[in-house]
Amino acid sequence: MVEWGYTKNPMIGRVLPLGLCLFIVSWAAVPESKPVDANAPIWKNDIVPDLGRVQTRNELLLDRNRAGLAFLNNQQLIVYAVYQRLGELSSRKSPEQTSPFRLNVWILDSKSGDVKAQKEWRTRRHDSAVQATSGGVLVKTGGLVRLYSPDFTHVRDLPLPLDANARILTSVSTSGKTIMVDRLPPKILNAFHDHFDVLDAISLTNRYSWDQSPPLYSRYSISDTGIVTATSDGRTINSTYFGNSRWQVLLDDPQQTCLGGRPTLVTDELVVMHCKDLIVLTTSSGVSYTLPIDLGGTTDTVPTEICESYGEGLGDKTSVAPASHVIALSLPILRIKKHFLQETTTCLAGLRVIGFDLAQKKQNLTLNVDPLPKNDYDFALSPDGSMLAILNDRRVSVYSVGD
Repeated sequence: MVEWGYTKNPMIGRVLPLGLCLFIVSWAAVPESKPVDANAPIWKNDIVPDLGRVQTRNELLLDRNRAGLAFLNNQQLIVYAVYQRLGELSSRKSPEQTSPFRLNVWILDSKSGDVKAQKEWRTRRHDSAVQATSGGVLVKTGGLVRLYSPDFTHVRDLPLPLDANARILTSVSTSGKTIMVDRLPPKILNAFHDHFDVLDAISLTNRYSWDQSPPLYSRYSISDTGIVTATSDGRTINSTYFGNSRWQVLLDDPQQTCLGGRPTLVTDELVVMHCKDLIVLTTSSGVSYTLPIDLGGTTDTVPTEICESYGEGLGDKTSVAPASHVIALSLPILRIKKHFLQETTTCLAGLRVIGFDLAQKKQNLTLNVDPLPKNDYDFALSPDGSMLAILNDRRVSVYSVGD
């Protein structure tokens, strides 16, 4: 009879403890398997240098287009940022003259994050933007708006008498086929109307031109056929066709208060807007349905010591994948901090990007933005809806979107 740990064979007696020891060591050396992080990016890379950046979050500006990103297609991602070169003077006449500000653009491989090209323009402190269209890359440097080829080797001016001193806003439809230019008078405080021009993104043919009064104050989005806008509290949403002065009420709910108050056209007829829930409307019949927003945890899970100053603008954007009914929206988590004998402070305690598949009517992404952005923040979906890119200060990260 052989008892555990004992044998009459002296060789076996020596080998058994040694083999058991080796087994234990080899078992301990096997790395512990860890669950895959659902929020792990496909890649991340520090693209935007921190030297010469213009601080933005604490400034009361008319726009926040200091940095951003956009998918040119499923293979190429555009990242842009405005720099200030110290020691140079700024010209009030034209951004193409002496100016300390530069608009830099990087084109990245969306699958790997490798930088494929870089371009630089002189610009202004305000009103810089880069947008992807079906006709190329729309670049706005102050009052100058031009359409470049995807490799920036060819440039076309928009057929509009643009005033370099006026404030100019540009919008691109979800399909990328339509560009709308919103021209406001140079004196913002005396501006009581917008002047809109709607252009074909490929031919740059001017399709519509009209004045809008009172102004829409940039609380709108466009499709290839029309425009939707909302009141400042988000309780009323109106729509109209291009060139039409009649507005149709899509939503009028005095009890509703929306976080961003900015409707987004997914298609020519489908509109989304996030309030407590995601509201989905159609331009023909009004409210279609609502989808509950799952925050993936309550605000109680956020450390109470976190209190970044909230400069607004983090929850007023919705990105749309034009090849599918997939959208992504940004939800800031706010906390009110009370002070003794002082005004309360609105704290940015967290930030999440929420994705929805409208075709399946379900939420398909909940992503925490960590760390919280201090200066630059933007996000965009790829045209096919399979990837989400996030700009968080210097870093660009790309995530997979799906089940």
